[in-house]
Amino acid sequence: MAALTPLLVLLRYRDAERRRSVFQLETHLKFFSGFYLVYALPFALLDGRWQLWPAVLFSFSVFIGIRYTNKQNENHG
Repeated sequence: MAALTPLLVLLRYRDAERRRSVFQLETHLKFFSGFYLVYALPFALLDGRWQLWPAVLFSFSVFIGIRYTNKQNENHG
């Protein structure tokens, strides 16, 4: 469940410009999503813990979402 939190925050602050106005939000999102990814992926792959696959999916979603919204902002601004 904790891995879902950065994704929810990203959904709340979808606009890249708005994320920049909140002190280091994008950095924190990347850090916490990276932490969950580093923790969940090896155990999901090597230990067969299927319960960790949602954490992997949420973490990747945050990175993809940040990249997508930043790219959108560059194209429009």
